[in-house]
Amino acid sequence: MKKRITLIIFLLAAAGSLLAVGCGSNNKSSKNQTSVVTFEKDILAADSSLPDMTTVDSDSEEADSLFAYLSDVDYSKIHSYFLSYSSDGLADEVAVIRVKDTSDVDEVKESVEDHIRGRVNFYKSYDVTQVDRAEDALIFTNGNDVVLIVSDNPKDIKSAYKDKVE
Repeated sequence: MKKRITLIIFLLAAAGSLLAVGCGSNNKSSKNQTSVVTFEKDILAADSSLPDMTTVDSDSEEADSLFAYLSDVDYSKIHSYFLSYSSDGLADEVAVIRVKDTSDVDEVKESVEDHIRGRVNFYKSYDVTQVDRAEDALIFTNGNDVVLIVSDNPKDIKSAYKDKVE
């Protein structure tokens, strides 16, 4: 009888452990634990028309203050990000922001849309030839990611992004 009770307790504990592992949060899939920095070069390579680009990312020194250029969202909500922008002051920008929790995706997307509105206003006084390019920015979400693409070939970059995450 004692062995049977011990076996039942063991089986219940094992079942509880399996349930705890199996019921993990959807916000923390293995894909979302990977830093977007690992595929930034592959995504940028998809558009050979991009000008010389400068890249900052979540591995950069002062990553949180560099992130503030792109978004005003509290950096503690960000898992990883990269931002590549034209070194020559053109409108070209490519960014992928991965949030820790999917509930923050909409807030980040709104802040990126604000960023683009600011860029459009900047180009209205700095270089009007870039206004339409900035206005045509492609911004979309995918799971825990917010993606921004300002380039002549946004579909190529989007396809490269999708190949990396799906």
